[in-house]
Amino acid sequence: MKSNKIALVDVCDVAISLHDETLKHANIKIESPKSWNIFDELTRDETRRVLKLWNEPQFWKELSIIENARSGIEGLRHQGYRVVWVTSPWYSCSHWVKIRLEFLKKNFDSNHEDVIFTSSKYLIPGDLFIDDRPKHIKTWQAFNANGRAVMFKTKFNNHFEWDEKCLWSKEGFRLCSDTTKIL
Repeated sequence: MKSNKIALVDVCDVAISLHDETLKHANIKIESPKSWNIFDELTRDETRRVLKLWNEPQFWKELSIIENARSGIEGLRHQGYRVVWVTSPWYSCSHWVKIRLEFLKKNFDSNHEDVIFTSSKYLIPGDLFIDDRPKHIKTWQAFNANGRAVMFKTKFNNHFEWDEKCLWSKEGFRLCSDTTKIL
């Protein structure tokens, strides 16, 4: 089936658990973060440990998948969306791009043509944009007024106000304000 609609989906903390896995592996506890940026919450020593961890290729290979992410992506595809991953690169980790491509292929059956590496996500047009980072949501919506920006809810963006926050469900996405509505 040819997809006419484009769903742009972030990877870290939308499809895979970066922040929680980082805290677990680095043995750091953050109960109620006040910022999306994990580094705003860390001491200097904790920051060093996290940066060291993020530069280890094996860490990126073993990140866990967020609950119901696979079925949520399949739900978007069944709704006629072409899922295009937009992910901010971590170039200081050797082979990070290759690892990310292999991970998305293995876990979400995504081809390299459907992965865009950029931190300037607002430049990529689409019908639907799903990300956990408030800055990306706001700037993408500002540059793509005809698209729909939905924030994927995490404890790191809980403090940020946005009209539509969502989580994965077995059928696709569910808005957090309405537990029955599926995107």
